[in-house]
Amino acid sequence: MPKAQLAAAPASASPWLPLLRSLTAISPTAGVWKNAEPALAGEGDIDFSALPADWDGIIERFVAWAGERGFTPAVVCRHAPDTMFLLAVQPDAVGFLQLDVRSRVTFRGSTVFRAEDLGPMMRMDPRGFRRLRPGAEGLLKLVLRGLSAGGRPKPSGLQRERVAALISEDPEGARRAAALFGLGERPLLAGMEAVVASKWNRQAMLGVEVRFLLRGAVEPATAWRRVRSRLSDRDPCPVLHVLRRRGRAVPVDLPAWLALVSTTDMVVGDNYGKRMV
Repeated sequence: MPKAQLAAAPASASPWLPLLRSLTAISPTAGVWKNAEPALAGEGDIDFSALPADWDGIIERFVAWAGERGFTPAVVCRHAPDTMFLLAVQPDAVGFLQLDVRSRVTFRGSTVFRAEDLGPMMRMDPRGFRRLRPGAEGLLKLVLRGLSAGGRPKPSGLQRERVAALISEDPEGARRAAALFGLGERPLLAGMEAVVASKWNRQAMLGVEVRFLLRGAVEPATAWRRVRSRLSDRDPCPVLHVLRRRGRAVPVDLPAWLALVSTTDMVVGDNYGKRMV
């Protein structure tokens, strides 16, 4: 289905639903942690949270799902820190179907959450898959998509990610997610209240940012992985190049690109065999 047709399709007809229902059975903590609705409507990727111990099972189910629907070959990349990217080639589409799996998400060099942290804040969607409750999603997006350097806001991120609406829908979920921030909880709650009131509390959000920077000093391994990943952007693997610089666009010469990918990552289907580094 071309991208334009997919975007117009109802979420109930999304090709993602069978996969998400299958992935929900892998673990009681695994689930979609942000942007479920846009992805189901055909816009953007699926952002999934899962423990590293669950990743092999996720790969198996993703590959099986892609093969059953003719979305082949499937590509698996594990070069980014704490992240696994899975791509499927949908016939006649201009962009890949993409599942991002995270075991940890960081900000300013320190941990925001691990997959196990989100388990208690997940809930079952009526369509049969597990997802993060909206207030928790909005609170995490406030930091990860709405906060710029110096405690300043990112208006485009706040609006695009529907931060205020998600928090307003589920304030209790937002407060539960704020507890993940330790000493940064109080300023974050103050910043959250301002956003819901269509304002911005720069002093509070600067306090959140500073606490993450200070916490990074006791997580040197986390900070180093982030720095090393940025340095590798100068010569990234072919999968990361497409995702970060081409917006998931399927390369014009797909066979040549897949042949290159097969030397650095995992490609399954269409006689490409399997390889993982």
